[in-house]
Amino acid sequence: MLASGRDFPDALVGAPVAGARAMPVLLTATTGLSSATRSALTTLGTTRVIILGGQGAVSSTVADQLAAMGIVTERWSGSNRWETAVAVSQRGFPSGARARMSCPGSPSPTPCRWRRLRARTGASCSRSTAIASTPRC
Repeated sequence: MLASGRDFPDALVGAPVAGARAMPVLLTATTGLSSATRSALTTLGTTRVIILGGQGAVSSTVADQLAAMGIVTERWSGSNRWETAVAVSQRGFPSGARARMSCPGSPSPTPCRWRRLRARTGASCSRSTAIASTPRC
């Protein structure tokens, strides 16, 4: 899986799927494949990458660079970060996740520090607008 290193939401929602499939979530720049990520993909012998998020998160230039490396890409995204979270959950767990955690629509990463638990349990995370001032998952 490949997500933007500029912002955290897409990488976080991909973590349970990656954990369940024993695959890494690599980060890259929005407008071009970073040299560190390019090196990791080569070292891992990657032949397929799931790009998390829309072109505003990971541009088509990155997809083109992956294709030039012989890597087949697939993009899991929605029209915003919440719809992307739903798309990743539905595509990553087509039979449904065993659990769902509700995370506030806050820009803070604090509510979603449960990513390791989500990966181990197969839980997915969705946004909740009904959460008061205390973030919780």
